[in-house]
Amino acid sequence: MPPIEVSIFAEGSLPPEEIVELADLGVHSRADQVVLDGTVTDQAALIGVLERLRRADLRIRDVWPAARPCGDKDAAHIVVTGRVGGLVRSVLDIGVVTEQPTMTTVVLALSSADDLFDAIERLGGLGLELRSVHVGRPAVLPPDDGDP
Repeated sequence: MPPIEVSIFAEGSLPPEEIVELADLGVHSRADQVVLDGTVTDQAALIGVLERLRRADLRIRDVWPAARPCGDKDAAHIVVTGRVGGLVRSVLDIGVVTEQPTMTTVVLALSSADDLFDAIERLGGLGLELRSVHVGRPAVLPPDDGDP
């Protein structure tokens, strides 16, 4: 899998030790906003950066591929640990949810930058373990009615 170029925008102040740890991402701080622009090795590394920002009490506002094509609708592919499709459907009223024995995947169309973070927040409220998050342009977007 090739590296991922990403831009992350968060509200809050990043502690100096975190700035040093995330320096490879080109950390820019101004007032109460932090911008990270750079490359992560893979999706797991991206999730690690997002988790690190969350633990530092920053509110993530946007995550976009650095070279985002204009005018195309993106989709999020979120994978959580466990066979928890019913639980996921109870908090996410849109998207396609599929279950496998050890994980559950939800694919949802993103109509705004907040959609991804709303979904992650709702899943986090259930105490589910995130395994991966991928944002990109799918070949086919899922239906908006939540039916697979």
